[in-house]
Amino acid sequence: MCKINSDYESSLKHFQLALIDSNPCTLSKLEVRFHIAHLFEIQHKLKQAKEAYEQILVENPSTSVKANTLRQLGWMHHIAGDSFGDKASREAQAIQCLQKSIEADPENGQSWYFLGRCFSSVGKVHDAFLSYRHSIDKTEASADTWCSIGVLYQQQNQPMDALQAYICAVQLDRSHTAAWTDLGILYEACQQPRDALTCYIHAANSKNSPSPQLTDRVKALQAQLSNMPPPHMQNKQKILPSIEEAWTLPIPAELTSRQGALQRSVAHLRGPGGEALGMVNPPGLPGSLTGAMPPPQTNMQLHSNSFEGSAAKRRRNMSSGDMAPSTWTPPAGGPAQSSPPAAHGAQPVPHGAPPPSFYLKP
Repeated sequence: MCKINSDYESSLKHFQLALIDSNPCTLSKLEVRFHIAHLFEIQHKLKQAKEAYEQILVENPSTSVKANTLRQLGWMHHIAGDSFGDKASREAQAIQCLQKSIEADPENGQSWYFLGRCFSSVGKVHDAFLSYRHSIDKTEASADTWCSIGVLYQQQNQPMDALQAYICAVQLDRSHTAAWTDLGILYEACQQPRDALTCYIHAANSKNSPSPQLTDRVKALQAQLSNMPPPHMQNKQKILPSIEEAWTLPIPAELTSRQGALQRSVAHLRGPGGEALGMVNPPGLPGSLTGAMPPPQTNMQLHSNSFEGSAAKRRRNMSSGDMAPSTWTPPAGGPAQSSPPAAHGAQPVPHGAPPPSFYLKP
């Protein structure tokens, strides 16, 4: 309880008392030690956390403790600074730990997501996308994963696919600052400033305080739009659907439908007092939307069969031909730079720099 309420000092004290208590406990000693190590991690005491995690691994932990420990240890190597070594060695160690974690528990969506982030960081876009697909397969309702998928599509100059992934993210978490901001950057890159402004305002009004860069971007777009004619007087074809239209695109609509069905199923599976009756996967709900999202292509035009096996295939009409290769090879080079990509011929975002590049980290 103390840990959930961010009272880390009290939480650490209680876990340490549990560690020396000889009375029966619902957690094993190694599970208690995992919580202690995790407390160090979330307090950014990374060296202490690393030592604690590594000590757990040498004591033959259970499969679940091993998987969780390797996952957190791998993620720490990804986010740590130079104190854990140079970037190349840290990322290599992170990927190794996360792959071992997945070997121990291949059903953990968070581990797959972390692995995707690491692959993306080192420019292995195809591996990153496959990891995100596995993450969605295990934990469909993950706004972070959908946002990261959107970033990969945006980096590969596939704006329509990026749009749908970002919309999935903000449908799952209406206050997801990064997804709203990335969506705004995408709209700006496609020269749709009104939609971009709408997204930035949502980002600024989310649960986190807006950054100065985001606030400045909102003001700049408001000034720009005040000098532009109304939308109905502009004879300009849009690259992307508007934010209102995007909300009903096939993949976000399918996700919304599934989440609604899931909530209804969970409601039906509760007892008279509201207690859950313990059914993990309600019948009739597919496990993922992975069949609906094609891998990144080097061209934004997709296979007519990209959505094979998905209800979205029958509803989506965005392909202009079978121009994508049957198998996709990630392009050479590293991850995208901090400025948004020029989508489908659009010029880079005008009027100064976009919000900071950390929003675009998949």
